[in-house]
Parts: sequence; structure tokens; C-alpha cells
Amino acid sequence: MPSSKDNDSRSQSVPEKSFQNEAKPVKFEYLPPTPDMRSALDLMDGETTKEKFIRKFSEQPLIPIGCGLTATALGYGLIQMKTGNQFMSQRMMRLRILAQGFTVIACLVGVLHTAKRKRSSVT
Repeated sequence: MPSSKDNDSRSQSVPEKSFQNEAKPVKFEYLPPTPDMRSALDLMDGETTKEKFIRKFSEQPLIPIGCGLTATALGYGLIQMKTGNQFMSQRMMRLRILAQGFTVIACLVGVLHTAKRKRSSVT
């Protein structure tokens, strides 16, 4: 049977704290953009959506083409599924998978190309 001394020590070992009004606001310091970020921000400044699409399409044209193929195959496959043409629906779903794979590979090639171009401009 525990003694009263043990009970007293347990109650004293846990200090009671009041958590009200203890939260202090955290201040974040502003880090200015690096020169690389600054040039990217200047390039985007005043750029319309159409101009941005044209710029991105000219930088990596395979990605929007892959996205378009994926969306077209998906849409046409869903239409064929709704009309009951299982053969064409199945074929379009397979084409959609191929188009998605093409898009992912195009993204990877674009990233590698950009990294290679950046590395050669640094040295």
C-alpha cells in the first residue's frame, strides 16, 4: 500500500501551468530574392496569360502536346464508354496511358535539358 509520502511527492512533481496568454507571435525575417529569382520575376512582370503560354510552349513544346493528347484520348474514351462501344473505349484508355507516359517522359527530358543548359552556362 502506498504511503501518504508517495502521494505527496507525485502531486508535487507535476507543476501546474497556466497556458493562457503564453503564445508569443513569431516574427519572420524577409529574405531578398536571389539574382536568379529576380530575373525570373522581371521576365514574368507584365506578361499576359497568352504570352506566358506561348513562352512556355516554345521552351518545351512536347509537354502541352502530351497534355492535349491525354485529354483528347480521355474525352473520346469516355464518350465511347457512354455510347457502349467497349472496344474503342478500351483502346482510347490505353492511348491515354501512353499519352500520359509520353508527357511524363517529356517533363523529365525538359528538366534534364534545363539542368544541363544551366550547368553549361555556369562553367
